[in-house]
Amino acid sequence: MNAPPSLIRYDTSPRSDLVRFFRVFRLAGRDLFEQMFVLGLTNIAAMLLLGAWTALPQLLPLAAFAPPLLAGLWSAAARVARAEETSFHDVWEGAQDHFARSWLLAAVSVVVYGVVWMNITFYTQENVPLPFEAGPWVVTLLLTFWLLAGIFWTLYWSYILAWLTFEEPHLWPALKGAAWLLISHGPFT
Repeated sequence: MNAPPSLIRYDTSPRSDLVRFFRVFRLAGRDLFEQMFVLGLTNIAAMLLLGAWTALPQLLPLAAFAPPLLAGLWSAAARVARAEETSFHDVWEGAQDHFARSWLLAAVSVVVYGVVWMNITFYTQENVPLPFEAGPWVVTLLLTFWLLAGIFWTLYWSYILAWLTFEEPHLWPALKGAAWLLISHGPFT
């Protein structure tokens, strides 16, 4: 009687994993050095656009360029993941391709972070007026919930942007795909 074929591939050669490791390590190192200039400078520019206005509020209008630049960065990273060459022109094209979607996602994020910030501010008051009798642990529980909601949205947002640039150019399927990634790949998140 023949046993059904196994879905697990048994490799008896002792060197196979080591050879595969060095090949992946070599390819990752090559991609790192070849693409580091484009991706590194784009990342620095995006972070400066996102954070410079906190130090100098006059620079707030520059933050308007951050969402498309981040989408362009993710688009260039998608090309690197597919083992394609990338350049600043690819970042520019990615920013143009995902301009409206990145801005829509940024607007939703501003609303979500605003709601989270208002609730955190409310629950950190000295005397929180609740519509029911409750102990102080309820306020701590609600504050913890809103802190975790902010962390969750930050993780979810990065998956949405990645899904928009890697997989699906439409926002609603990207929201569903990002939710699936966030829930199904917990340790990576």
